[in-house]
Amino acid sequence: MSRGTPDMQVVPYDEQHVRRAIRTVIGNALRNSYGELLKEAIPSRLTELLRRFDEPDRGYSEAQE
Repeated sequence: MSRGTPDMQVVPYDEQHVRRAIRTVIGNALRNSYGELLKEAIPSRLTELLRRFDEPDRGYSEAQE
């Protein structure tokens, strides 16, 4: 008796297909785990921080003000 997933499909030989399959499985798992979280509103403090990251770099001295 194996401990792996039952009825596992044979992995395609083409490395590109394998990588795509791995990304898809990881993406689906993350979506299942965190999908509801993505529907929640982002706090305004975090939104402001993200907006500041999008601004061009104004230099270190201005950041200290």
